[in-house]
Amino acid sequence: MATAVDCPVSNCPLPVDIVLTSSDGKCFGVHRKNELYSVGFPPCPLRDSLEAAEETMNTDIAELPEQAEAIKLVLLYMHNTRQPQLDDVGFDLFKYLAEAVEKFCCGNL
Repeated sequence: MATAVDCPVSNCPLPVDIVLTSSDGKCFGVHRKNELYSVGFPPCPLRDSLEAAEETMNTDIAELPEQAEAIKLVLLYMHNTRQPQLDDVGFDLFKYLAEAVEKFCCGNL
């Protein structure tokens, strides 16, 4: 099933092959290559972008219990791009972010 869900990172060149749905119903397009940066996901073999693009026809959808704001922050930190600022993040969102990072074992965050 093809998807029109975008990656939360603007102009991300990677193909979306996984869709995450938050507890509050927001969908995020993500990439199997992000699995390389989190031991909370199953292992992902490295593939070239053409092979990955062909697989977008088989997009996986995963429903998560986390709220959209926390998922978005985790995904932004998992990309090779400028990291988001947390100066204005309230304690509750920061707590949800910490829980999500621990759940997905994102040791580099």
